[in-house]
Amino acid sequence: MYLIRKRALGDVLWVEPVIKQFAERYSRVIVYTKYPELFLHYPLPNVVFRNSLNLLEKIAWKLSVFFSISYFFVDLERAYEKKPTIHLLSANQQKAGLPGTTEYPRIHLSPQESAFRPGGKDESPYVILHLESFSDKNYRKVYGVDWDIVAHYLNDLGFTVYQLGKQPQKIAGTQSLKTDIRQMISVIHGASFFIGLDSGPSHIAASLGIPSLIFFGAVNPELRHFRQLFKGRFLQQPCEFAGCYHRSPDGHEVSCRLVGDLGIPKCSLHTTEYVLNNIDLLITDYKIPMIKKLVRKIKNKLGIKELYPSETSKVRHWVIGFCNGYGCDIGFGGDKIKKENCVGIDYASPYAYTGKDKVDIACDVMNEKIPVDDNTFDYVYTSHLIEDFRDTRAALEEFIRILKTGGNLILVFPDQPKYEEHCIRTGQPLNQYHVHKDMGLKFMHERLREIPGIRYESLFEKDREIDYNVVMVLKINKVAKQ
Repeated sequence: MYLIRKRALGDVLWVEPVIKQFAERYSRVIVYTKYPELFLHYPLPNVVFRNSLNLLEKIAWKLSVFFSISYFFVDLERAYEKKPTIHLLSANQQKAGLPGTTEYPRIHLSPQESAFRPGGKDESPYVILHLESFSDKNYRKVYGVDWDIVAHYLNDLGFTVYQLGKQPQKIAGTQSLKTDIRQMISVIHGASFFIGLDSGPSHIAASLGIPSLIFFGAVNPELRHFRQLFKGRFLQQPCEFAGCYHRSPDGHEVSCRLVGDLGIPKCSLHTTEYVLNNIDLLITDYKIPMIKKLVRKIKNKLGIKELYPSETSKVRHWVIGFCNGYGCDIGFGGDKIKKENCVGIDYASPYAYTGKDKVDIACDVMNEKIPVDDNTFDYVYTSHLIEDFRDTRAALEEFIRILKTGGNLILVFPDQPKYEEHCIRTGQPLNQYHVHKDMGLKFMHERLREIPGIRYESLFEKDREIDYNVVMVLKINKVAKQ
């Protein structure tokens, strides 16, 4: 018996359950596909994989297709494309005349492949990122996500981030891997989790049981995966035409009903915060270990003080998802909240220098107006600076002046009583520049309410969860003057 599905890596992979069923019925099964290496180490001796057919086999195959005869050849090419409203595996099984099953394809690895790690056998945990789409359809892509922020967040959690693809986009904090199919399988197998498009690599990850975040646009994930078996989360935005991909009458890809082929479909438009939240949920759901968090936990048990290079490094994982677009970090001291599209504003020679980032705009912000036009930035971030101003309201007004309406003002500052307790307990000298004995969350809300011409919404708050730090993320709307 010949079984044929030549192209599309993920579609070929989903033929595996059919192969297994055929192997139970026939003494010899020949599978013709362009990706026979997917099935390397296949354990059934009566199954043979080929990437070509001889002339007589090709003639017999074409005749069987022409006369719709399936005695010796079962052609699964376009099986699910012709039945787009049922599960991909069900379409294959119906075409092959087989009973339906609920299972993922099996992938077999050698011991060497199972043990492989791209950075060596002692490599720390890593995440696989696959964002390369080979479709020109806009609903098969991802929009609205700042992947530099996502990669930075994963790095801060202790993960190395590897990108798969022939020409992956440039993302800071990631490393690109060029692999063949077997190497790709090995790399995905060793990952802590996978983030990517609905594509061949994502189906490999799901089949290997790797926790995954998979982006779906117009495709219904229920027709590509089995939710009860899938480890991970489907990322898809709501749309009144959800699942429109499956409504093509001729099995060909449709165009978005709202924006056509050139706009950004609602189903594919995400936010950075949405992705970061789903990463946190995935880590929690599947208890994925993170090196830095494990080290921190062990240190806490042993009573060893956690050392941070800067105050920003303590809270970056909380606020980075709110630093979208073009922003600034005021008083950054060498460690800007973001390394791209973030203007560093500080003294020409900052009195605290905790990183290697250069000053972009030199300014004595304590005594000078910031030399930036009104409504310039999408976000304004400042850490452990606001507590040094005698006139807190005036400082806030200056920060808000350079922020666009609807932008995020992100404040990190100490709760002064808690800070003083910390200094007494650790023997650390008090910072002489702190001028408000009652500095804290309540104090800051009171100063914000004094500012005319704005409305603010609290998007995120943390009050002294990391030592003495208060973190506020505020969406600022400027009210037009009458």
